[in-house]
Amino acid sequence: MIDFDSKITLHDVIFLIKSQRGETFLFEQEFKADNGFIVFNFVSEDSDSIIVEEKN
Repeated sequence: MIDFDSKITLHDVIFLIKSQRGETFLFEQEFKADNGFIVFNFVSEDSDSIIVEEKN
C-alpha cells in the first residue's frame, strides 16, 4: 500500500479482502502485511470449496 501524496510505502497494514464471482460470495479474510505488500495467486478450479493459504 502506497501513500500516493508522499510516494511512501505504508508498513504494518491489515487488508480486508472480500471476493465474489458474479453474484456468488467466495470469501472474506484479513491479511497482515508487515511490508505493505500483498500478492495473490488465484487458481481457478471446478470445485465448490475455496482454500485460502497464506505464505510468507
